[in-house]
Amino acid sequence: MEQKDTKSSISISRIFKVVFHRPILLSIVTFCITIICTLGLHFISKNKATYESQFTYSIPSMQEDKYIDGSKYYFLPIFKRDNLIKIKESNQLYNSVNIDKFLSSKLIEIKEVTEYSEITKEEISKYYSIVIPKSAFKNKSQAESFINEVIKTPITYSVEAQKNINYLNNISNFENAYSYNMQVDCLSKQYDLLIQKYESLISQYGNILINNHQLSDYLNDIKLFFLTNSLSDLQIEINQKGYVKDKDKEKETLELQREDLNKKLSYNEDKIDELKQMISFLINGASSNLNSLDLDSYNQKITELIIENSKIKQELESIDNKLSTLTDASPSFISKLNFYKEALIKFTNTYSTNENIAISEHSSINYKNQKILNENSTSIIKDGIIALVIGLVTGCVINFVLDYKYLYIEFPKKEEK
Repeated sequence: MEQKDTKSSISISRIFKVVFHRPILLSIVTFCITIICTLGLHFISKNKATYESQFTYSIPSMQEDKYIDGSKYYFLPIFKRDNLIKIKESNQLYNSVNIDKFLSSKLIEIKEVTEYSEITKEEISKYYSIVIPKSAFKNKSQAESFINEVIKTPITYSVEAQKNINYLNNISNFENAYSYNMQVDCLSKQYDLLIQKYESLISQYGNILINNHQLSDYLNDIKLFFLTNSLSDLQIEINQKGYVKDKDKEKETLELQREDLNKKLSYNEDKIDELKQMISFLINGASSNLNSLDLDSYNQKITELIIENSKIKQELESIDNKLSTLTDASPSFISKLNFYKEALIKFTNTYSTNENIAISEHSSINYKNQKILNENSTSIIKDGIIALVIGLVTGCVINFVLDYKYLYIEFPKKEEK
């Protein structure tokens, strides 16, 4: 029988027979490669997997990128190691968070994104975007909670910074003031501060409700109290009755003022006499040609000194009146003064509490869509399918290499029989 050209008669079916000639070996290789590749792909995928979060802040108390205490706001420092460790230690839920992996990962990305109109090219909005390694967290829930606390750092700082602000400096000055006029002035400044602060708070947060009262209610309570308890009436009473805190010290102060004014008055009078003598000298020296003299500057200076002396005499009269009427304040006045002070302290403490509540409860993080926008990783099922394909292809290649010779030897002989 004429021998056939076997090389030219290789078919697809013959190739498949060769590839699947050792089914047990194919199965073992496919299984082993699938397991190894699945684990390998999943490990690689897990290490490269990231979480992404996009958000904006709403912190009305932060003006011109400054916190309420005046310190400059920066975004990146919230991801410093100290802050991350502080947050990790604040909750047992974060015990397994790997801070070192979080910070050392090349996958981390923190940026501020500006969106522009395609038509006008004008700025539409700004938001922050962070990409973080998934491997630093136990699960998505832990990542969401931890990152939310990190992002919340500016709000947390604002709340703590507000607690450290001293709104009672005017009251401290009140305690150290050496006169009743100064004390009333300190109370007036504290009143003005409270009005300004409440108006600013309302402009920032709106007329929000705190403890069942609107901010405007607290503001109106202060205005109403000092409408019926006028600070200006205290000032009038002090001036009319000559109340002083320390009569001897006040007397000494007034006498020193009087002495200084008398010296000034005497100096001015001597200066006037000197100028008059100068004018007489110039007139006598000019004989008949008086029109050539320029005496206006001398006369003007004399007029200025006379006016100044008139004011000095009025001040001296006022000092004399005060010296003659110096008296200790009445108990009712002292009681009224302290009552106003205590009322302002109470109003100030209430404001400070309200401001803190406004910052903590009405500042927010606004996420785009959700806290974790994307989870950039593949599932183990997908990795397993890819690994199965790799394993099957590898097994087929191994079988083909081992049984390649049967394409030309074994199968042709069986067909010729």
